[in-house]
Amino acid sequence: MDDFEDIDLGPIWLEETVPKMFAEPQNVLTQIRQTTSEYPSLVPQIHKCEIKPGIFQNLICIDGTLPIMYRGAVFNIP
Repeated sequence: MDDFEDIDLGPIWLEETVPKMFAEPQNVLTQIRQTTSEYPSLVPQIHKCEIKPGIFQNLICIDGTLPIMYRGAVFNIP
């Protein structure tokens, strides 16, 4: 697996990277597309995470904020 360090994923990165990382890449791509379509403030990224001491894994995260309605006002919650 390539070394990624918190990379913003555009459509081309998504298409190239997800199949290398998941057994069911089309399912993952569909879920990412649906989520980012409904919430455009969310951006898929790859984060390098230490899962055990000295062992790193690249994970796809969806970063950003979600609009939440509270007492008649909308707040963007990370």
